[in-house]
Amino acid sequence: MALLLVAVLISVGLPYLITRSTTNSALEARQWVAHSAQVRASVYKLLYSLRDMEAATYSVLQGVNRAEMKRRIDKADAQVKPFLATLRSLTTDNADQQTRLGALSSVVEHRVKLMHVALERYADGDPGGAYRALGQAATLFGYSDLADDIVAAETRLMQRRMDASNRKTRMAHVVQAVMTAVQLLLLGLVVLISERAIAHRIRAERISRRAVARAERIVQTVREPMAVLDGDLHVLMVNPAFDELYGADTGADGRPLAEVGEGAWTDEALLQRLVDVLARDREL
Repeated sequence: MALLLVAVLISVGLPYLITRSTTNSALEARQWVAHSAQVRASVYKLLYSLRDMEAATYSVLQGVNRAEMKRRIDKADAQVKPFLATLRSLTTDNADQQTRLGALSSVVEHRVKLMHVALERYADGDPGGAYRALGQAATLFGYSDLADDIVAAETRLMQRRMDASNRKTRMAHVVQAVMTAVQLLLLGLVVLISERAIAHRIRAERISRRAVARAERIVQTVREPMAVLDGDLHVLMVNPAFDELYGADTGADGRPLAEVGEGAWTDEALLQRLVDVLARDREL
């Protein structure tokens, strides 16, 4: 029974622990997926601001609504540094991503600086110099490949974390299936043990009833007067010889022994002797 209890505790406790671990892993994987999505979204926002700034700069050089383009340039310029700071904060746990981000930050800063140089040259009446500055920015400080590397690395990292979480989930399903089989086996053992215990008890009760019935038949056929008393000296059963001697069947009513046989059993010495026998758990 002790081993069975231990097995039951293990079969119940182990699936709980595994389920809890799997749930925590799934939550952690979900958090990392959200983290990777945030990194990628920040990269895309940075790229959008840079391209919008560059497009607005070209529009200025072409004389298109300079006031509106200037507002777009100032807005994009104000967004670049916060986006870079957000990316640095999101990738502090990843040295490789920090290295890529450092390279991207350097490129972005130089490219933004050359866009401002282009605007200054255009304002000074040198449109050719302005276009050359923009051409140098595009040639010397390309940022698309660096941004793509950051996004690709974050995607690979997210995929590895998802794969690890899926492996844990599959293992948990296998263990749960095994534990379910074990629980069913234990349930079968409990039922079998219970059935055997019940059958044993039924056999014991049957044997006891037969023994009691046999003893009663023996008592009834003995020619000597016999009475069966309880611990309070009340009559439980008498045989025909006892009934014939004292003239009354007292077996059914459980009356006190002192009331049997018209006072034949009221002798104090006799009653005290019966009490002493009972106190010593002996038979007389």
